[in-house]
Parts: sequence; C-alpha cells; structure tokens
Amino acid sequence: MLSVTPRSILAGALLSVFSISAATAAPSLTVNQDNIALQAPVGKPALRYQADGPSSARLTAYTDGYLLCANVGSPVASSIVHLVPRHETANQHQWTFPSAVDAFPVTYRGETFTINRQPAGLRASTLTCNPLGPQGEWTSPFMDSIFADGFWNGTEAVANNYRNMLNWNPPSGSLMPPYDWSNPLWGQLPQDPCVLGGNDAGSMRVDESVACGAATGIVPAGIAGATRGPIMWIESLPVGVALKLTYVFRVDASVGTQVNRPSNFFELPQQLGDNVAGLQNFTMFAVRDAFDETLLSSAGDWCTLAQLPSTLDANVCNGAIYSGTLSSASPFVDIDFVLGTTPDGGGSTHASFYVAVTRTVVGGQTQPAPNTPIVAASVFVEPTVVAEGGNRFRGDDVIFGFVPGSPGFPWMKGGPANP
Repeated sequence: MLSVTPRSILAGALLSVFSISAATAAPSLTVNQDNIALQAPVGKPALRYQADGPSSARLTAYTDGYLLCANVGSPVASSIVHLVPRHETANQHQWTFPSAVDAFPVTYRGETFTINRQPAGLRASTLTCNPLGPQGEWTSPFMDSIFADGFWNGTEAVANNYRNMLNWNPPSGSLMPPYDWSNPLWGQLPQDPCVLGGNDAGSMRVDESVACGAATGIVPAGIAGATRGPIMWIESLPVGVALKLTYVFRVDASVGTQVNRPSNFFELPQQLGDNVAGLQNFTMFAVRDAFDETLLSSAGDWCTLAQLPSTLDANVCNGAIYSGTLSSASPFVDIDFVLGTTPDGGGSTHASFYVAVTRTVVGGQTQPAPNTPIVAASVFVEPTVVAEGGNRFRGDDVIFGFVPGSPGFPWMKGGPANP
C-alpha cells in the first residue's frame, strides 16, 4: 500500500496515481453520508486514484457490496473526479456500474477516501449514491439514518431486510395477527411505494410527500394477477444463435402530496430528459441499471411500458413510447425525467411505469450462484430535493434480479421464487 500524508487531493496536484490494497489495509470509501467497505479482489487494488489532467481524475473502487450512483440535477463544476464503482462476486464475476462525477477536492485520510464530505458537512452536489451490502442489505433504509419507528438495528440489517425494503407499516389491532416479515404477503402491500391508496391498509413508516422515488420487483403470476415483488421478473430465451435475457422492474415517482390517487395507476413521464422550462415545484429523477458483465453483454435494448406484458419475449418493447439501444459506449439504462407543475395547473406530479431491458448472455467459465444477483436497477432523486426532506425512505430505491428460478438472496428464501 502506498502511504499518503492526510491532505486534500486536487486535480493535477500532489498525486497523479496511487492505489490502496485491501489485503494490507482496511480502506473504506465515504460518499456523501455513507461509509462504504471495500473488497480485496485477487490481483486488483481495492481503490485506485488517477489524475487524468489538471481538472479531471478517476477513482475506481471495488466495493464489498453494490454501489449505484448517478448525477441528478444541474451540471457540476468543471474540475471533477469520476467515481467508477466495481464489484467482484465470490466466483470472480465482474460487475460494472454507471460512473458518476463530483467536484474537487476529495480527501484521503486515515485509510478513508472521501468524496463530497468536508468538515463543514456536505457540499451542494448532483452526486447521489445508493450503497448496499453483498446481500443487498441497507445499513439504514432511511435517507437521514433516522430510527423512524424504533425498528431498525444495524446488527439486524440482513435478517430484517424485507422490512428495510418497505416504507410500510402493516395494519394493527387486537384482531390482527403479528405480521410475518420473513415472508411478506406481496399482494397485501401498497403496489405503488409512493402512494398509499384508499384501498391500501396500513400506513407509511416515513412521510415522502416532498418527493418519492422507488424501484420495485414483480411477481408476474398469481390468482389476483401480477403484484409487487422482492426481485425483478427475468426470463431467458434463444433468439437465433444467441441466448437473450430480459428483465423487468417497476419505477414509481411522485412530487408533493398525492390526493385520492389509486395506488396502481400507471402513467409514463410526459417527457424524458431534464428540461424544466415552465415547471414549478419540480424534481428531477434518474433511473440506472448495473449488471454482471462476465455473464451479460453491454449491448442490448431498453424501453418503458405502461402495462406489464403477459410474457417476456423478443417483442416486449414493440410499440414502446420511450426506448433506447445499449452498447459498449453506452451500456447502462439512462433514463432521466422531471415531475412538476405549471403555473396554469398543468404538468405531472406522478409517474408509474415498467422498464424492460434485454441483454445477450455471453457465458463464461463459471455461472453465477443462484443466490447472487446478475442485474440491479436504482431510482435516484435530485439531491437538492432530498436535502429539503424528499425521498426520506431509500430502502425501496434499488431492486435486484437473479437467474430465472432463483428466489433471490439467501435471506429471501421465504419469499416467492422468480417464475
């Protein structure tokens, strides 16, 4: 490990390149308010910093879990550091994640590399990240790490992670049996995490009337039809000589209090992008995915859907209003949209839709373990709005997908298998 005197690191100054090995130290990465453990892949540094010039640098970090990041909001300063998260699974599958940027300075002190966390607190920044552990667990599901209902305990993060995924309290009363959080009844939950509809029982754990964003899974079959679920819906099918894999997840977002809105009403954003012209009380949102690049290719397609298809096949995106192509140059789902109102009462304050993604299976020497995810997706809310009390619950901001037939992470064994 290269020893570095505690200091701020400025682009093009002090250091041009250094690496930290987790085998000889216990380094960590702090991004905004989150302290993130790093891993020690064989033959790779846990963290590598490289200055690309006088105003740009790259920080590559192998995290112990899954770190999804994005920039949401106005552009950052011209002097930037590119944060490039990586992750290696137990069978040495390599995960690739979207990179994000932040303004300098960054600091390295006491084996911790810090981005956007200064002695005076957080700077105004567009950088937002969702860090989860190796089993998809949150350190805390609350954006401000509050103990909203006295339930959360850091030592129980994995054991109670179903609870940490849901901004919902089950109905209570003398006639109500204790709720079984080891095996949630997904059809009884609010299907839209951002709206507690008139027919939904229970209550929200924390108020998200300022702004809310969520990415959730799907149980596509059942007596009452498709319901919210703990993991993505995934199918694989041959297309010509290739094997394709399609995964679908649900996105919900809202701004302001949602009055008398059904909890399962689907509507696409009025437009994609970050155009806020004519809007007031608006919030920007972003949707990104990440994947096991040892198993899946960067090339593929994505689209948004206003209703869930009956089957997942090569035609899933036919006729979609919004769609895009994935490639080695642009390998990630990259959906940005804005919700807000106009002075004349127009605009939109709510969106609910599905995202379908298709990639080619490229194989490899080893296949992923059934309880190890192969894809992930996250919804991000504009950091300036989060600072004003938006998106207070982030436990539903990330959803994972697994090989078809897997029930998910080991702690999900009580939940429904992916058909």
